[in-house]
Amino acid sequence: MILGSHGSLHVIRELTLTPVRGGRLDLLAITDPARDAVAGRWARSGPALVNLTSDAFPRVLFPVKAPAEYDLTMDVERKVGFRSLIVGLVSGESHFVAHIDGWTGTVSGLDLLDNRGADQNETTTRDVSHLPLDKKVRVVASVRRDGVKVSVDGRVIIDWKGDARRLSMNQRNRPMPRPGLSIGAWDSRFLIHAATLTPR
Repeated sequence: MILGSHGSLHVIRELTLTPVRGGRLDLLAITDPARDAVAGRWARSGPALVNLTSDAFPRVLFPVKAPAEYDLTMDVERKVGFRSLIVGLVSGESHFVAHIDGWTGTVSGLDLLDNRGADQNETTTRDVSHLPLDKKVRVVASVRRDGVKVSVDGRVIIDWKGDARRLSMNQRNRPMPRPGLSIGAWDSRFLIHAATLTPR
C-alpha cells in the first residue's frame, strides 16, 4: 500500500483497512502497539504482541474494519495469570467480547448478551480452563449473520445463534474509540503469536 500527495501536506490520523472476500489479512503486520493500544501497555516480543500490564483490562484495537461475516484466528500463549483472554468482536452494529477463562479462570462466554455478563447468560460455560500456561493454542472466533462460534484448538467452547442486536459492550470497560476487533486480557499476560482476519 502506498499513500502520497503532490504539492500538499496531509496528516493521516487514522487508517482502517477492509479485507476483501476470500483474502486473509495479517493483523499483527498492520498493528502498532504504541498507536493501537486502547488500555494498558503493549509491545512487540519478536514478531508477537504482548501486554506488559495486566491491570485495567489492557486492550489493543486492530486497525481494520470487520466485514459482515468473518473468522478471527489467533495463536495465543498464556505467560502469567489465570484469567481471561478477551476477544473484541463486531456483528452488524453490535460490539461485544468473548471471555475465555474469565472470573475463576474457568468461565467462558459472550459479554454482554441481553445485558448479562459472560458469567451469567446462555453462552456461559464453567469448570473448564482452555488456555494453560506456556502452551500456544489456536483461538478462532467465527462471526456470522446468525450467530457466533468460538473454538480453542478445534474444540468449540461457544456456539450461539441469535439476533446480533442482543449483543453489546459492557460499559464498565474503558470505551473504545470505535467499534472494532480487539484483543485484551484480565489479570493475565498473553503472547499473541499470530492474528489473521478472513472474510467469509
